[in-house]
Amino acid sequence: MKCCNCLKEIPDGARSCKYCEATQETPKVNPGQLAQIMASIPPDDLTMLHETAMESDTMEDFLGMVLCGPCPKCGSEKTEDCADIKEYLNPFLGRCKECCALFCTECGCPFDDDAKDAVDLTKCPVCASTNTDYPTDDDEDSLVCQPELHCFDCGATYCFHCGTVRAD
Repeated sequence: MKCCNCLKEIPDGARSCKYCEATQETPKVNPGQLAQIMASIPPDDLTMLHETAMESDTMEDFLGMVLCGPCPKCGSEKTEDCADIKEYLNPFLGRCKECCALFCTECGCPFDDDAKDAVDLTKCPVCASTNTDYPTDDDEDSLVCQPELHCFDCGATYCFHCGTVRAD
C-alpha cells in the first residue's frame, strides 16, 4: 500500500508511515455517495484533479494546489492555507512554500507582511461606508458562498475574504 501523505510504499495495513509518520486512516465513504460525487464533476475538472494528484509529492501538496492555487508571486504550485499556522490561523490566507509569499486564496491578491492583521469587511475599503451587502447575523449562512462584497455608496466591489478592491 502507499502512504496517504507521502505516497511511498509501506506495508499493507500499516497504521502510520515509517517515512513521514502520517497516520494511515481508511476513509469511511459510502461507495454510492462517491459514485454520485464523481458523476457530478465535469470531465475536464476530473482530468485536472487527476493530473494535479499525479504531480503532487504528498496529499498536503495536492490539497494546497487544489484549494489555494498557484503562488501569484513566483507561480509555484507548492502552496498551503494558513488555517493551522499559529501566527495567522486563517484558511483564506495562502502561503507559498517556495518564496513564502502570502496571498488571498479567494482572489489571489498578494499580501505584504501585515496580512495577519484583521480586515473589517463590514466597512467598504474605499469609502469606509457600512452601507454594503455584508451579511447580517440573520444571513450568517451566506458567509461561505459570497466571493465578493459591494458598497452601495461608492459602488466599489471587494473581495469578501481579504478586502482587496476589484477592478471593474
